[in-house]
Amino acid sequence: MAAAGWSRSWWPRGIRARSVTAAVAVVAVALVVAGAALLLLLRWSLVGEVDAAVAQRSRDLAAEIAVEPADDPGLMPSQNADVIALQVQSLDGQLLAANGLLSDGPLPVSSRPAPGTSVHVDIAVPAAGGETYRAVATGAQTARGPVVVVAAQSLAGVHHTLSVVAALLVAATPVLLGAVGWATYVAVGRSLHAVEAIRRGVARIESTDLHQRVPVPATGDEIARLATTMNGMLARLEESSRAQRQFVADAGHELRSPLASLVAAIEVAEYQQEQGSPAWAETAPVLRDEVARLSRFVDDLLVLAKADEHQLTLHLRDVDLDHVVEIEAARVRATTTLRVTGSIEAVRVTADPGRIAQVVRNLVDNAIRHAESGVALSVSTAAHQAVVTVDDDGPGVAEAERERILERFVRLDEHRGRDSGGSGLGLSIAQEIAIAHGGSIRVAESPSGGARVELILPRD
Repeated sequence: MAAAGWSRSWWPRGIRARSVTAAVAVVAVALVVAGAALLLLLRWSLVGEVDAAVAQRSRDLAAEIAVEPADDPGLMPSQNADVIALQVQSLDGQLLAANGLLSDGPLPVSSRPAPGTSVHVDIAVPAAGGETYRAVATGAQTARGPVVVVAAQSLAGVHHTLSVVAALLVAATPVLLGAVGWATYVAVGRSLHAVEAIRRGVARIESTDLHQRVPVPATGDEIARLATTMNGMLARLEESSRAQRQFVADAGHELRSPLASLVAAIEVAEYQQEQGSPAWAETAPVLRDEVARLSRFVDDLLVLAKADEHQLTLHLRDVDLDHVVEIEAARVRATTTLRVTGSIEAVRVTADPGRIAQVVRNLVDNAIRHAESGVALSVSTAAHQAVVTVDDDGPGVAEAERERILERFVRLDEHRGRDSGGSGLGLSIAQEIAIAHGGSIRVAESPSGGARVELILPRD
């Protein structure tokens, strides 16, 4: 815990500061690795050049002394003519000849290669203060016997070059890190300006003015997509708030009518009782009807609330759709004067019997309210789906309104108004129950010109 607290205490809190710190740290590590790799590569290249030079001189001298005496001073260039020390040594390590460089004694080369072969070694030369030389020993055959030709060059130049490059890297690193930090600070700051504008825009938005939107930068980057997403969320919140206000208004209107009827019936009963007339026999049916209407409305609201919370409980079992539709057809014939037609096919699905019966009743009640002379009920199958179709010969639903009619409390015109007896929840409840079963409700035009509403359910 203490270590975690310590790490949080030193790490910068602001996004801009954290970004700068992270960028500088990453670049610093990259520079260290790249600098080390550069120095290693440079040393390898410089040492390779020294190797090539001393190897060539060693081979050239070995070829010359193979036909000339090894102690011929003409074979050895003067000290000022070369930076490569040349020596001819016997196999037992005695110095036979040398140019002016490092002529105080034999170079400490332990290898004695055979004639025609070479060996590369690093040697420390005591006469040069222990300085490191790169040497190549080449075996040669002379008239006086085999000898070893040694060519060596100091690595002081290589070390000097590496030191200069390392110093330049060390000097340039802080400048480069400063430039990276500044560039990151400016770039992140510009990005955060857009984020800050979005924050200020959201902070200004109240629940009463959800129509406002945050500014979308023209960069087309992640910040712009964030602003677009935020505006989409605000649009959904605005629509949800509008729907909530409309829901409260419509629910209040729906409750006002039966409550007014109850109050009026009670007042009439009280007045008649004061006049000494028997009031209850006439008032009770009215009260029962209005209470039943209120109960149905409250039940509908509960169904929608459960659907919104994804808590609509289904008790699934085998359901004969044809039987459910036949019951509704019999109800229509018994309670109305409408003509009932249709083709009912035997279809079985896995569903909640009570909920499916509620859906079919809602569809049929909707058709009864708007039919002029008859309704048509049918059950059929299509691919892996079961379809219950309810047609009426009423005024129908315009194509542009067929999606909206499934929303809550929606009534389209005077033909489909409150006076026809509906609360505007029947089709929306049917839609929610159908969706819970993995199905849907579809609105179309019936062959008679009225409305066609289809319940589509999956089949096993």
